[in-house]
Amino acid sequence: MPITRRTLLAGAAAMTIAPAVDAAKKDTYLYELRVYHCHPGRAAALHTRFQKRTIGIFKRCGMEVMGFWDVNGKENDVVYMVRHKNRDAREKAWKAFGKDPEWALAVKESEEKDGPIVAKADTYLFNATDFSPAVKTGQKGDARLYELRTYTSSPGNLERLVQRFRGGTVKLFEKHGMENSVYGTLDADQPAAKETLIYLLVHKSEAARNESFKNFGSDPEWRAHLAKSEQDAGGPLTAPGGVKSELLKPTSYSPMR
Repeated sequence: MPITRRTLLAGAAAMTIAPAVDAAKKDTYLYELRVYHCHPGRAAALHTRFQKRTIGIFKRCGMEVMGFWDVNGKENDVVYMVRHKNRDAREKAWKAFGKDPEWALAVKESEEKDGPIVAKADTYLFNATDFSPAVKTGQKGDARLYELRTYTSSPGNLERLVQRFRGGTVKLFEKHGMENSVYGTLDADQPAAKETLIYLLVHKSEAARNESFKNFGSDPEWRAHLAKSEQDAGGPLTAPGGVKSELLKPTSYSPMR
């Protein structure tokens, strides 16, 4: 029987997917994702500084170190993520970090010969959604491929977009071999906080990633879920060009691998 729009919508209405996370175990951390755009050729120096100096200072100042990645196709970009118990803990940690004598020495050692390492830094503070799974660190074996995905919702539709993930998308990702990592919405004072969803997926490889999304995109269950969500909203839940993806390769010293 051919798949029609009515069939798709009926299928979406019939979907019953259990919540991804027990509400009592909701992740309450404040996550901080930073993208460092290095001066040309200086990313290696940044990695050395992270591994030998910065990670230890982060931990001493109360930050929980989560992951470090290189960005596919952008040799001068480095991404890392830490998390904090709350906003106040973050402010105290960064204040202590800035005053740490070892940090001043690390900057001097890494920059006095070849100059500054970081040209520009982008910072994203976000809170985990109620369906965000526990973040895994310390994995053994070969490093996997991470995918950072950032969605910009159409006006007024961020909660509908979040609900679409909560109500089925995360389970469909799992169905097609993708591992869900952290999902979050930006902290209230962040630019575009009312329209941004950010999350990480994990894949075995780039080939596996491509195959997973191919199968996901053609899955009748996903098509029904998508159609129902857009019918309810009266149109697309994402802004034009509002889905962005970066493929991230974990460094050798990254806790998330």
